[in-house]
This record gives sequence, C-alpha cells and structure tokens, in this order.
Amino acid sequence: MAEGTYYAWSPIANGVDEKGKTEYIKLGDKVSAADLESDDAEEEFQYLIDAKAVREQPYPEDLINSPVPPSDYFKNLLVGAAEGSLTEDQTKALSKMSIGFDDSSSSKLGPTSEDVEDVSGQTKTTQQSQAAKK
Repeated sequence: MAEGTYYAWSPIANGVDEKGKTEYIKLGDKVSAADLESDDAEEEFQYLIDAKAVREQPYPEDLINSPVPPSDYFKNLLVGAAEGSLTEDQTKALSKMSIGFDDSSSSKLGPTSEDVEDVSGQTKTTQQSQAAKK
C-alpha cells in the first residue's frame, strides 16, 4: 500500500454520479486508494503512481486553472532563475518543485549475468583483486 500524501497530476475518472455523468478527481486534489471507486483500488492506485498521474509532490497551484503544462511552467521558472528575474513567490514555487527524474532504472552495480557484456574496462581478475582488498 502506498504511504504518504499524494496529489492528482491528471484528472482521474472515478465512477459515475446518479445522473450517469463521469465524476473526476481534479488536478491538485489530495488522493488515496480509498478515494477510488474500484474493486481493486490498491492496484489501480499503484498504477496511477507508476504512470505519474498521482505524485507525492503537490500540483503547482498556479497551474490548476491554466492551460500551461507543468513542464513548460518549470522551464520558465528555470529561465527566470537563470536571468535573476523571479519574484519571491516564483522562487518559492521553484524550490517546491521536483525535477522528476526517476533514476530507479540506473544502477551503480556492475553486471551480474554472464550474458551481459562488461564494458567497465576491468577484467574479472581485476574485479576479484579489488574485492579482496576491501
């Protein structure tokens, strides 16, 4: 189960009302698996997290009713920071934003399979020697 506070970074369809109209969790709203109208809410919530539709970082308030995508907003704040032209509020907004890089796919560990080519420039003998020294 996902712990912590999460926010909607996309409108999330969430069931239908009594008139048959689709209900949505709105941009910026706090959201949890318990808010989802689904039999497999935990699994669906994890899917939304993985798809970055739900994040721990709050959605920028300035963008809730704006057509500007968060990526453009972030780039504009960075340009303003480089130029030294940000207001105090913009500086605070920038400091709250996460760059959003997901480095979970990168690893500092070397290959562990015989099928993976080692391009580190070290031979197994060199690696074993270095490991023995530690």
